Amino acid sequence: MSAIASATRRSTTIYCKTKDREKASSGLEISEGIKRTENTNDPVRTEGRVFLRFFATDQPKELQIRTMLEPWEAFQLSRLIQQAVESKEKVELRIAPHKFTRDGEEIVTSVMVEKWVKESRSGYAIKAMRKGLSYNIAMSETHVLWAGEMLRALATSQAWQEREPRE
Repeated sequence: MSAIASATRRSTTIYCKTKDREKASSGLEISEGIKRTENTNDPVRTEGRVFLRFFATDQPKELQIRTMLEPWEAFQLSRLIQQAVESKEKVELRIAPHKFTRDGEEIVTSVMVEKWVKESRSGYAIKAMRKGLSYNIAMSETHVLWAGEMLRALATSQAWQEREPRE
């Protein structure tokens, strides 16, 4: 569905407690891309991309990491999550880094999925790093699988294009 009736967008957020700060949480928001248009009959349309926003509740917006994934990259990240869950050992899997230029400076964003194993325990994280900033969103197996499912679902829905029929 490419036309959206309002300025809302589909998103889900996964939070984790931040060890260093008592009342703070960090989180990962997964959302569909929308774009405002000039057309008053259709002021908002899907953009065909999936957005990830890494943040801490006690940090300003400028310290968030927001990155845009093409539908196939969101699908790839969902597959990496599945691979991490299926792994018996520690793994760190990543999608290709995203590069863009802002004010003449090249900015590189890396997103990865991690599985850690310590004795009989294990856990997962989705991580993002960019120019001195990093977020490590620790989560249970259920939450990481949920993130993978949301990425897969948005990858599929954002990939479709609707076109007017030709006469």
